[in-house]
Amino acid sequence: MSHSNSDKPSVGVSLHQQAEAALVRSEELKQAFIDSVASHIAVLDPSGVIVAVNSAWQRFTCENPARSGERQARSCGIGANYLDVCRKCIGESAGDAMLVHDGIQAVLTRRIPSFTHEYPCHSPTEQRWFTLMATPLGGGLEGVFVVHTNITERKRTEDELRKLLLQLDRAEDMERRRIARELHDSTGQKLAALGMTIGLLQDATSVSASDKNDLFANCLTMVEQCAKEVRTLSYLLHPPLLDELGLASAIHNYVEGFSKRSGVQVTFDASPDLARLPAELELMLFRIVQESLGNIHRHSGASAANIRLVCDVEQVVIEVSDQGCGMSSAAIDAIKARRGVTGVGIAGMQERVRHLGGRLELESCGQGTTVRAFIPRQHKTA
Repeated sequence: MSHSNSDKPSVGVSLHQQAEAALVRSEELKQAFIDSVASHIAVLDPSGVIVAVNSAWQRFTCENPARSGERQARSCGIGANYLDVCRKCIGESAGDAMLVHDGIQAVLTRRIPSFTHEYPCHSPTEQRWFTLMATPLGGGLEGVFVVHTNITERKRTEDELRKLLLQLDRAEDMERRRIARELHDSTGQKLAALGMTIGLLQDATSVSASDKNDLFANCLTMVEQCAKEVRTLSYLLHPPLLDELGLASAIHNYVEGFSKRSGVQVTFDASPDLARLPAELELMLFRIVQESLGNIHRHSGASAANIRLVCDVEQVVIEVSDQGCGMSSAAIDAIKARRGVTGVGIAGMQERVRHLGGRLELESCGQGTTVRAFIPRQHKTA
Protein backbone atom coordinates (compact mmCIF):
# COMPACT_ATOMS: atom_id res chain seq x y z
CA MET A 1 0.00 0.00 0.00
CA SER A 2 1.41 3.40 -0.96
CA HIS A 3 1.50 6.42 1.34
CA SER A 4 1.41 10.09 0.46
CA ASN A 5 4.29 12.37 1.42
CA SER A 6 1.96 14.20 3.80
CA ASP A 7 1.75 11.04 5.95
CA LYS A 8 5.52 10.78 6.61
CA PRO A 9 5.92 13.74 9.01
CA SER A 10 3.09 12.49 11.15
CA VAL A 11 4.76 9.10 11.45
CA GLY A 12 8.05 10.81 12.37
CA VAL A 13 6.37 12.94 15.01
CA SER A 14 4.66 9.90 16.45
CA LEU A 15 7.96 8.00 16.82
CA HIS A 16 9.57 11.06 18.35
CA GLN A 17 6.74 11.39 20.84
CA GLN A 18 7.02 7.72 21.72
CA ALA A 19 10.76 8.11 22.29
CA GLU A 20 10.20 11.15 24.48
CA ALA A 21 7.49 9.36 26.44
CA ALA A 22 9.79 6.36 26.95
CA LEU A 23 12.57 8.66 28.14
CA VAL A 24 10.23 10.43 30.54
CA ARG A 25 8.97 7.09 31.82
CA SER A 26 12.54 5.88 32.32
CA GLU A 27 13.41 9.01 34.31
CA GLU A 28 10.25 8.64 36.37
CA LEU A 29 11.16 5.02 37.19
CA LYS A 30 14.67 6.06 38.20
CA GLN A 31 13.29 8.78 40.45
CA ALA A 32 10.70 6.44 41.93
CA PHE A 33 13.46 3.96 42.68
CA ILE A 34 15.70 6.39 44.56
CA ASP A 35 12.63 7.88 46.30
CA SER A 36 11.84 4.43 47.69
CA VAL A 37 15.20 4.36 49.49
CA ALA A 38 15.08 5.51 53.12
CA SER A 39 18.61 6.96 53.00
CA HIS A 40 19.11 10.56 51.88
CA ILE A 41 20.54 10.50 48.35
CA ALA A 42 21.92 13.31 46.18
CA VAL A 43 23.85 13.39 42.91
CA LEU A 44 26.63 15.97 42.60
CA ASP A 45 28.20 17.15 39.35
CA PRO A 46 32.02 17.49 39.07
CA SER A 47 31.90 20.94 40.69
CA GLY A 48 29.85 19.74 43.68
CA VAL A 49 26.49 21.16 42.54
CA ILE A 50 23.46 19.05 43.47
CA VAL A 51 21.71 17.94 40.27
CA ALA A 52 19.28 15.35 41.69
CA VAL A 53 17.95 14.29 45.09
CA ASN A 54 15.45 11.78 46.42
CA SER A 55 12.40 12.56 48.53
CA ALA A 56 14.15 11.52 51.77
CA TRP A 57 16.86 14.15 51.11
CA GLN A 58 14.22 16.80 50.42
CA ARG A 59 12.24 16.00 53.58
CA PHE A 60 15.34 16.06 55.77
CA THR A 61 16.49 19.40 54.33
CA CYS A 62 13.09 20.97 54.94
CA GLU A 63 12.77 19.57 58.47
CA ASN A 64 16.34 20.51 59.51
CA PRO A 65 17.19 24.09 58.51
CA ALA A 66 20.50 25.67 59.47
CA ARG A 67 20.96 25.62 63.25
CA SER A 68 21.72 28.74 65.26
CA GLY A 69 25.44 29.35 65.73
CA GLU A 70 26.28 27.60 62.44
CA ARG A 71 26.56 29.59 59.21
CA GLN A 72 25.72 27.41 56.22
CA ALA A 73 23.65 27.51 53.05
CA ARG A 74 19.96 27.50 53.81
CA SER A 75 19.26 25.04 51.02
CA CYS A 76 20.85 21.72 50.15
CA GLY A 77 18.40 21.16 47.32
CA ILE A 78 18.93 20.96 43.56
CA GLY A 79 21.18 23.77 42.34
CA ALA A 80 23.00 24.26 45.65
CA ASN A 81 26.73 23.59 45.79
CA TYR A 82 27.21 20.91 48.43
CA LEU A 83 30.93 21.57 48.71
CA ASP A 84 30.22 25.25 49.42
CA VAL A 85 27.81 24.21 52.17
CA CYS A 86 30.59 22.16 53.75
CA ARG A 87 33.17 24.96 53.43
CA LYS A 88 30.87 27.57 54.99
CA CYS A 89 29.83 25.45 57.96
CA ILE A 90 31.12 26.67 61.33
CA GLY A 91 30.43 25.67 64.92
CA GLU A 92 30.47 22.17 66.35
CA SER A 93 29.87 20.58 62.91
CA ALA A 94 32.72 22.40 61.14
CA GLY A 95 35.27 19.63 61.66
CA ASP A 96 33.01 16.92 60.26
CA ALA A 97 31.96 19.21 57.38
CA MET A 98 35.56 19.77 56.26
CA LEU A 99 36.31 16.06 56.44
CA VAL A 100 33.28 15.44 54.19
CA HIS A 101 34.36 18.26 51.85
CA ASP A 102 37.87 16.84 51.46
CA GLY A 103 36.56 13.27 51.10
CA ILE A 104 34.09 14.14 48.32
CA GLN A 105 36.77 16.19 46.53
CA ALA A 106 39.09 13.18 46.66
CA VAL A 107 36.40 10.96 45.10
CA LEU A 108 35.59 13.55 42.42
CA THR A 109 39.26 13.77 41.43
CA ARG A 110 39.61 9.95 41.55
CA ARG A 111 42.27 10.06 44.25
CA ILE A 112 40.26 7.53 46.27
CA PRO A 113 37.58 5.06 45.08
CA SER A 114 35.04 6.02 47.76
CA PHE A 115 34.68 7.91 51.03
CA THR A 116 32.78 7.06 54.24
CA HIS A 117 32.35 9.12 57.39
CA GLU A 118 30.23 8.77 60.55
CA TYR A 119 29.06 11.95 62.24
CA PRO A 120 26.53 13.24 64.80
CA CYS A 121 23.58 15.32 63.60
CA HIS A 122 21.64 16.09 66.77
CA SER A 123 18.38 18.02 66.76
CA PRO A 124 16.83 19.97 69.67
CA THR A 125 14.60 16.96 70.42
CA GLU A 126 16.84 13.93 69.87
CA GLN A 127 20.37 12.70 69.36
CA ARG A 128 21.06 11.27 65.91
CA TRP A 129 24.00 9.81 64.03
CA PHE A 130 24.49 9.32 60.30
CA THR A 131 27.03 7.75 58.02
CA LEU A 132 27.90 9.47 54.73
CA MET A 133 29.16 7.56 51.71
CA ALA A 134 30.39 9.18 48.49
CA THR A 135 30.95 7.00 45.41
CA PRO A 136 31.56 7.80 41.71
CA LEU A 137 28.56 7.71 39.37
CA GLY A 138 30.14 5.19 37.03
CA GLY A 139 29.15 4.43 33.45
CA GLY A 140 31.50 7.11 32.18
CA LEU A 141 29.53 9.85 33.98
CA GLU A 142 31.29 12.54 35.96
CA GLY A 143 30.14 13.24 39.51
CA VAL A 144 29.34 11.37 42.72
CA PHE A 145 26.50 9.81 44.65
CA VAL A 146 26.26 11.15 48.21
CA VAL A 147 24.25 8.90 50.54
CA HIS A 148 23.43 9.74 54.17
CA THR A 149 22.12 6.78 56.22
CA ASN A 150 20.62 7.12 59.69
CA ILE A 151 22.59 4.86 62.08
CA THR A 152 21.07 6.21 65.30
CA GLU A 153 19.58 2.86 66.34
CA ARG A 154 22.89 1.12 65.79
CA LYS A 155 24.75 3.75 67.82
CA ARG A 156 22.22 3.46 70.64
CA THR A 157 22.60 -0.31 70.63
CA GLU A 158 26.37 0.04 70.74
CA ASP A 159 26.04 2.47 73.65
CA GLU A 160 23.76 0.05 75.51
CA LEU A 161 26.25 -2.76 74.94
CA ARG A 162 29.08 -0.60 76.26
CA LYS A 163 27.06 0.18 79.38
CA LEU A 164 26.19 -3.50 79.81
CA LEU A 165 29.83 -4.52 79.47
CA LEU A 166 30.73 -1.95 82.12
CA GLN A 167 28.02 -3.34 84.42
CA LEU A 168 29.24 -6.88 83.79
CA ASP A 169 32.81 -5.85 84.58
CA ARG A 170 31.65 -4.30 87.85
CA ALA A 171 29.53 -7.33 88.71
CA GLU A 172 32.45 -9.64 87.94
CA ASP A 173 34.71 -7.57 90.17
CA MET A 174 32.14 -7.66 93.00
CA GLU A 175 31.81 -11.44 92.61
CA ARG A 176 35.58 -11.84 92.76
CA ARG A 177 35.67 -9.76 95.93
CA ARG A 178 32.87 -11.85 97.44
CA ILE A 179 34.70 -15.09 96.66
CA ALA A 180 37.95 -13.64 98.02
CA ARG A 181 36.21 -12.64 101.29
CA GLU A 182 34.64 -16.08 101.66
CA LEU A 183 37.95 -17.81 101.02
CA HIS A 184 39.74 -15.52 103.48
CA ASP A 185 37.12 -15.26 106.22
CA SER A 186 35.84 -18.82 106.20
CA THR A 187 38.02 -21.31 104.37
CA GLY A 188 41.22 -19.43 105.15
CA GLN A 189 40.44 -19.26 108.87
CA LYS A 190 39.64 -22.97 108.97
CA LEU A 191 42.91 -23.80 107.24
CA ALA A 192 44.80 -21.61 109.73
CA ALA A 193 43.12 -23.40 112.64
CA LEU A 194 43.89 -26.71 110.97
CA GLY A 195 47.56 -25.75 110.74
CA MET A 196 47.71 -24.86 114.46
CA THR A 197 46.02 -28.15 115.41
CA ILE A 198 48.49 -30.14 113.34
CA GLY A 199 51.27 -28.20 115.08
CA LEU A 200 49.96 -29.39 118.46
CA LEU A 201 49.81 -32.95 117.21
CA GLN A 202 53.46 -32.78 116.23
CA ASP A 203 54.38 -32.22 119.90
CA ALA A 204 53.27 -35.64 121.07
CA THR A 205 54.81 -35.23 124.50
CA SER A 206 52.43 -32.45 125.53
CA VAL A 207 49.24 -34.08 124.21
CA SER A 208 47.44 -36.97 125.91
CA ALA A 209 46.02 -39.84 123.91
CA SER A 210 42.45 -38.63 124.54
CA ASP A 211 43.24 -35.07 123.51
CA LYS A 212 45.09 -36.38 120.47
CA ASN A 213 41.98 -38.22 119.32
CA ASP A 214 39.92 -35.04 119.78
CA LEU A 215 42.46 -33.05 117.81
CA PHE A 216 42.40 -35.60 114.99
CA ALA A 217 38.60 -35.42 114.94
CA ASN A 218 38.74 -31.61 114.77
CA CYS A 219 41.20 -31.82 111.89
CA LEU A 220 38.92 -34.13 109.93
CA THR A 221 35.92 -31.86 110.58
CA MET A 222 37.79 -28.77 109.37
CA VAL A 223 39.05 -30.61 106.28
CA GLU A 224 35.49 -31.67 105.43
CA GLN A 225 34.20 -28.11 105.95
CA CYS A 226 36.93 -26.63 103.75
CA ALA A 227 36.27 -29.20 101.03
CA LYS A 228 32.53 -28.44 101.17
CA GLU A 229 33.09 -24.68 100.88
CA VAL A 230 35.48 -25.13 97.95
CA ARG A 231 32.99 -27.45 96.21
CA THR A 232 30.20 -24.91 96.71
CA LEU A 233 32.25 -22.05 95.29
CA SER A 234 33.42 -24.21 92.40
CA TYR A 235 29.84 -25.27 91.63
CA LEU A 236 28.55 -21.70 91.63
CA LEU A 237 31.31 -20.70 89.22
CA HIS A 238 30.67 -23.62 86.87
CA PRO A 239 28.62 -26.71 87.75
CA PRO A 240 30.58 -29.87 86.83
CA LEU A 241 27.38 -31.87 86.32
CA LEU A 242 26.54 -29.62 83.38
CA ASP A 243 29.46 -31.07 81.45
CA GLU A 244 29.18 -34.61 82.82
CA LEU A 245 25.42 -35.36 82.87
CA GLY A 246 23.71 -32.48 81.10
CA LEU A 247 21.32 -29.62 81.81
CA ALA A 248 18.51 -31.43 83.64
CA SER A 249 20.84 -33.07 86.15
CA ALA A 250 22.71 -29.82 86.74
CA ILE A 251 19.47 -27.90 87.39
CA HIS A 252 18.15 -30.65 89.73
CA ASN A 253 21.36 -30.51 91.73
CA TYR A 254 21.46 -26.72 91.84
CA VAL A 255 17.80 -26.45 92.88
CA GLU A 256 18.38 -28.86 95.76
CA GLY A 257 21.27 -26.79 97.10
CA PHE A 258 19.47 -23.49 96.47
CA SER A 259 16.41 -24.60 98.44
CA LYS A 260 18.58 -25.60 101.41
CA ARG A 261 20.47 -22.31 101.38
CA SER A 262 17.53 -19.96 100.76
CA GLY A 263 14.47 -21.73 102.18
CA VAL A 264 12.64 -21.22 98.86
CA GLN A 265 11.00 -24.46 97.75
CA VAL A 266 11.59 -25.01 94.02
CA THR A 267 9.90 -27.52 91.73
CA PHE A 268 11.51 -28.46 88.44
CA ASP A 269 9.60 -29.95 85.51
CA ALA A 270 11.48 -31.07 82.41
CA SER A 271 10.77 -33.22 79.39
CA PRO A 272 11.58 -36.79 80.46
CA ASP A 273 13.38 -37.53 77.18
CA LEU A 274 15.42 -34.33 77.19
CA ALA A 275 18.53 -34.93 75.10
CA ARG A 276 21.88 -33.21 75.37
CA LEU A 277 21.99 -29.72 73.87
CA PRO A 278 24.94 -27.71 72.56
CA ALA A 279 27.26 -26.78 75.43
CA GLU A 280 26.82 -23.02 74.93
CA LEU A 281 23.03 -23.37 74.96
CA GLU A 282 23.03 -25.56 78.10
CA LEU A 283 25.25 -23.08 79.95
CA MET A 284 23.05 -20.15 78.93
CA LEU A 285 19.86 -21.93 80.10
CA PHE A 286 21.53 -22.83 83.40
CA ARG A 287 22.59 -19.19 83.94
CA ILE A 288 19.00 -18.04 83.34
CA VAL A 289 17.81 -20.44 86.06
CA GLN A 290 20.62 -19.33 88.37
CA GLU A 291 19.97 -15.60 87.88
CA SER A 292 16.17 -15.95 88.07
CA LEU A 293 16.28 -17.92 91.33
CA GLY A 294 18.74 -15.40 92.76
CA ASN A 295 16.32 -12.56 91.91
CA ILE A 296 13.43 -14.49 93.50
CA HIS A 297 15.41 -14.97 96.72
CA ARG A 298 16.61 -11.34 96.86
CA HIS A 299 13.55 -9.41 95.70
CA SER A 300 10.28 -11.36 95.47
CA GLY A 301 9.66 -12.51 99.03
CA ALA A 302 8.25 -15.73 97.58
CA SER A 303 8.48 -19.01 99.48
CA ALA A 304 8.18 -21.17 96.36
CA ALA A 305 9.19 -21.12 92.71
CA ASN A 306 8.72 -23.30 89.65
CA ILE A 307 11.03 -24.10 86.75
CA ARG A 308 9.73 -25.58 83.48
CA LEU A 309 11.98 -26.80 80.68
CA VAL A 310 10.41 -27.84 77.36
CA CYS A 311 12.29 -28.89 74.25
CA ASP A 312 11.04 -29.84 70.78
CA VAL A 313 12.70 -30.19 67.39
CA GLU A 314 12.68 -26.43 66.76
CA GLN A 315 13.26 -24.65 70.06
CA VAL A 316 13.94 -24.84 73.78
CA VAL A 317 11.74 -22.98 76.27
CA ILE A 318 12.85 -22.29 79.85
CA GLU A 319 10.41 -20.70 82.29
CA VAL A 320 11.03 -19.62 85.88
CA SER A 321 8.07 -18.28 87.88
CA ASP A 322 7.15 -17.34 91.45
CA GLN A 323 4.19 -16.00 93.42
CA GLY A 324 6.02 -13.16 95.12
CA CYS A 325 5.44 -9.41 95.20
CA GLY A 326 5.97 -9.00 91.44
CA MET A 327 7.16 -5.94 89.52
CA SER A 328 5.39 -2.73 88.60
CA SER A 329 4.15 -2.21 85.03
CA ALA A 330 6.45 0.84 84.78
CA ALA A 331 9.48 -1.31 85.63
CA ILE A 332 8.43 -3.94 83.08
CA ASP A 333 7.95 -1.28 80.38
CA ALA A 334 11.34 0.27 81.18
CA ILE A 335 13.03 -3.12 80.85
CA LYS A 336 11.29 -3.87 77.53
CA ALA A 337 12.23 -0.43 76.19
CA ARG A 338 15.74 -0.70 77.65
CA ARG A 339 15.34 2.57 79.47
CA GLY A 340 17.47 3.41 82.47
CA VAL A 341 19.30 0.90 84.63
CA THR A 342 17.55 -2.47 84.44
CA GLY A 343 20.13 -4.36 86.43
CA VAL A 344 22.99 -6.37 85.13
CA GLY A 345 21.13 -9.65 85.76
CA ILE A 346 18.15 -9.00 83.49
CA ALA A 347 20.27 -7.16 80.93
CA GLY A 348 22.74 -10.03 80.94
CA MET A 349 19.97 -12.57 80.38
CA GLN A 350 18.57 -10.48 77.51
CA GLU A 351 21.94 -10.32 75.80
CA ARG A 352 22.68 -14.03 76.33
CA VAL A 353 19.35 -14.99 74.75
CA ARG A 354 19.66 -12.47 71.91
CA HIS A 355 23.17 -13.72 71.16
CA LEU A 356 21.77 -17.19 70.45
CA GLY A 357 18.96 -15.86 68.27
CA GLY A 358 16.19 -16.18 70.86
CA ARG A 359 13.96 -13.84 72.82
CA LEU A 360 13.30 -13.22 76.50
CA GLU A 361 9.85 -12.45 77.93
CA LEU A 362 9.19 -10.95 81.34
CA GLU A 363 5.70 -10.97 82.88
CA SER A 364 4.50 -9.67 86.23
CA CYS A 365 1.07 -8.83 87.59
CA GLY A 366 1.78 -7.79 91.16
CA GLN A 367 1.39 -11.38 92.37
CA GLY A 368 4.40 -13.08 90.92
CA THR A 369 6.88 -12.80 88.08
CA THR A 370 7.63 -15.11 85.15
CA VAL A 371 10.82 -15.14 83.14
CA ARG A 372 10.49 -17.06 79.89
CA ALA A 373 13.13 -17.60 77.21
CA PHE A 374 12.68 -19.08 73.73
CA ILE A 375 15.86 -20.22 71.98
CA PRO A 376 16.16 -22.07 68.63
CA ARG A 377 17.80 -25.47 68.95
CA GLN A 378 19.88 -24.76 65.88
CA HIS A 379 20.79 -21.35 67.19
CA LYS A 380 22.64 -18.72 65.21
CA THR A 381 24.74 -16.28 67.17
CA ALA A 382 23.79 -12.64 66.62
